[in-house]
Amino acid sequence: STLLDLAVVFLKFNPACYLHVFVLGMLLAKLRLLLDEKAKASRSPRAFCLPMEFLAPLGYLGLFLIFALPELRPLGFKLSARLSVLLPLQAALLLGLAGLPSMPIGRFAQYFAHFNFLENYS
Repeated sequence: STLLDLAVVFLKFNPACYLHVFVLGMLLAKLRLLLDEKAKASRSPRAFCLPMEFLAPLGYLGLFLIFALPELRPLGFKLSARLSVLLPLQAALLLGLAGLPSMPIGRFAQYFAHFNFLENYS
């Protein structure tokens, strides 16, 4: 029971340490709605869908590479995955799978929707 052990437990389980994750989620939701408004007002709304379709695969690829290749792992990667180091990749994944409300869901998200068995719990 050293000070380091106490600090790790505090960082892993204290809700205050995850406030930034909550704030990012709220900002992503607002960004998604703003992008949807821009897409509806645009002459070519499908131009907004194409980049959104690539966000989820890129997020998955980045997360896979970081956890699969030891050379790419940040220090304390298990803890940093919970805190903030991997948050941009997680945000890309969320935006890519969510898509835009007024647009059809992307092919990648449609494929992975079959594995969303926790949908009723969220």
